[in-house]
Amino acid sequence: MRVSEEWFKEKFGTLPERGKVFRPERAPKKHKYGAKATGEYASKKEAKRAQDLKAMQKAGMILKLREQVKYEL
Repeated sequence: MRVSEEWFKEKFGTLPERGKVFRPERAPKKHKYGAKATGEYASKKEAKRAQDLKAMQKAGMILKLREQVKYEL
């Protein structure tokens, strides 16, 4: 299907350069289950759990708590 230059300009604002393929910008990728990122954590639930673990460490129930540890596979 071919479109006219006028329609393309109206829809996207500009024409691509000759010989170039036009690819509109993609929306940011969504999380699989719709989680919302909060600060350094991937979801609200993860942030809440980290807060609980920090409180447990402060109370002496947990020793040597480490966060967001990267493992080499």
